[in-house]
Amino acid sequence: MGIVAAGIGVGTMRLGVDIREWEAGRRTGIGTFLEMFLREAPRQRPDLTLLLYGNTATALPRDGPQSVRRLPEPFRLWFDQVSLARGLRADGVEVFLSPYYKMPLACPCPGVITIHDLLFLEYPPTSRHATALYRLLFRTGAALMARRAASVLTDSEWSRRDLLRRLRLPAGRVVVAPLGVPPRFRPIAPEVARPVAARYGLTGDYLLYVGNFRPHKNVGGLLEAYAALPGPLGRRVSLALAGAPETGAAALEAAAAARGLAGAVRFLGPIPDADLPALYAGATLFCFPSLAEGFGLPPLEAMACGAPVLCSDAAALPEVVGEAVYLVDARRPEALVAALEALLTDGLTRAAAFTPGRFAAAVLEVLEGAAGQGEER
Repeated sequence: MGIVAAGIGVGTMRLGVDIREWEAGRRTGIGTFLEMFLREAPRQRPDLTLLLYGNTATALPRDGPQSVRRLPEPFRLWFDQVSLARGLRADGVEVFLSPYYKMPLACPCPGVITIHDLLFLEYPPTSRHATALYRLLFRTGAALMARRAASVLTDSEWSRRDLLRRLRLPAGRVVVAPLGVPPRFRPIAPEVARPVAARYGLTGDYLLYVGNFRPHKNVGGLLEAYAALPGPLGRRVSLALAGAPETGAAALEAAAAARGLAGAVRFLGPIPDADLPALYAGATLFCFPSLAEGFGLPPLEAMACGAPVLCSDAAALPEVVGEAVYLVDARRPEALVAALEALLTDGLTRAAAFTPGRFAAAVLEVLEGAAGQGEER
């Protein structure tokens, strides 16, 4: 059933939202999109009535909305085209929001779909998705849905231009709605961050990556760059890789072992939201070497937690991170190595210069000077 929620504006609206991917304990880009919208919308539109649609597997966070209409899903296409259309019609929904590129073709109300990016076409996640036929069907389906939708949301101006070019859409159809950083991502005091990092076996300086391990994320390139660091520098920092292991961690673990780095490279698995800000805050350097992103939220999260960031200059990333990070052409292995070495050398050397001993010596010098002035009187 529906829940009453959120905001500013004139008049009421019955908004239906497909929330299948906002699940407890499972962090995905679409889940983050849903979390941001569903938490913020009630604050901005108090007159809004949200009607949330999930399936029998939908497991929401405890602090999220609990009133969900669970629709039958014997298979995905049935939910997309039959169950949703029936539910929207029965509930008198006035506008439908899909966090995906798809919506019911027989949608009984205006629909807004979301195409975060089209990287799927360049970097298919499985061999089945890599076939020319599958990619043609996806592009055709996405273009059809986009033309039927009242509007198409996307995450960045880079993605907007890509959608207009690839799907040949009218310029006014696609609207940029940049993602936001949840307030839990904030600077964390070292004495709070260190025990969290220690639970993951990180007891010294570490480089951090957060994301999946699919090829376009270029984590293999980061691993190669880390392996190429000069010995003394490489031994001073470990490399921590956080993400779902089923997205390609096994091959990276094998590569690390083959280079004798099994003890230095730590695979942390998926990180609970409660721990992630502390891991960001405690990192010597956050590294995001992705070759293609429609947005790129992890660098922003790391920046919000006060971590220095080394980021690829590919796709939407320069637009998102601006001038607040060190950008590098991550397609060039030697550039990635040089950037890592420079940032680590400068950062660790500068940090090492600020010691308690130096602080105490400076204070003592002032005190001794003051004492000398007293003796002269």
